[in-house]
Formats: sequence, C-alpha cells, structure tokens
Amino acid sequence: MELFDGRILPADIVIVGIGATPNTAWLAGSTLALRDGVLCDDGCVTALPQVVAVGDVARVGGTRAEHWTSATEQPRVAGANLLAGGSSQSVRSVPYFWSDQYGARIQFAGRRREGDTVRITEGGLTDGAPAEGGLLALYEREGRTTAVLAVDRPRPFMRVRRELSLESRVESAAL
Repeated sequence: MELFDGRILPADIVIVGIGATPNTAWLAGSTLALRDGVLCDDGCVTALPQVVAVGDVARVGGTRAEHWTSATEQPRVAGANLLAGGSSQSVRSVPYFWSDQYGARIQFAGRRREGDTVRITEGGLTDGAPAEGGLLALYEREGRTTAVLAVDRPRPFMRVRRELSLESRVESAAL
C-alpha cells in the first residue's frame, strides 16, 4: 500500500475508515453555528431556541454521534424542548453502536478517551485478534468504567451497557 507521502507499507488487506461529513452546506449563511455539524446544547437546541437538530448532523453537547440510536433517542428530547421554548430536558444517553463483520458481532458503548486504561475481563486476544469465543473489554478512567467493547459477548456487554446508562442517568439527576 502506498501512502500519500510516498511511503510504502506491506499489507495483504487494507481497511479504510473515512468517517462521515455532515451535509450542512445548505445552512451556510444562516445564523446557526456550524462546526462539524449543527451546534446544539445537551437538549438538541441550537442558539436559536426555535430550532433544534437531531441525528448525524447534530453536534449535541459537543459530540456528534453517527449512529441510528442517536437519531431515535434525540427527537423526543428535541421535540419537548422545542415546545418548551428552550432546553428543559437533556439527552444523556450513552453512545452505542454495533456491527456484524465476517460472522462476528462487535458492540461498543460509552465514552472512551485517550489515556483510558483498557482491561480485558472475558475472553482474550490471539495474535492481536479476538480469541475464539470473543472478548469483553472495559475502558476505565479514575477507577470508573467509561466504556465497554465486546466481540461475540452480547450478554455481558448488555449488562455493562445497562450499568453505564444507569450511571449516566444518576449523574444527570445530580446536575
């Protein structure tokens, strides 16, 4: 594989993840704040209280989540806030995605940051890949679980995901 700078890397298979760019060109020139999406507060409300945004294009509370779970969880809160004329509710869901790849179910939930400690609690790795039967890995920061990654471990994954969601709701209530 030849890189842009001319270096050549030996590879049998190359997988490229290019991400997604929100289509906000049609909003250029409007008074909405745009930066990798439509900027919103934690309740999907823009700087204009009569305008809300949801889904892939919405940068809610500083984060843009490109998954259908965001697009299904955000509208209830956005609609309530639109009717209230401002943010009376917040979206505090734990980010989540899953994908089936080559016969393996990959699931991730939470907010991983650079520097988090990763601890495999079930299964393991074989030659840098999930071992037969998969794995469950916890991302931890300051003694707390912040995210979970699972390959072919749906039950323990759902247990940790529920715990993360419960913690998120408790933190929201404390704010």
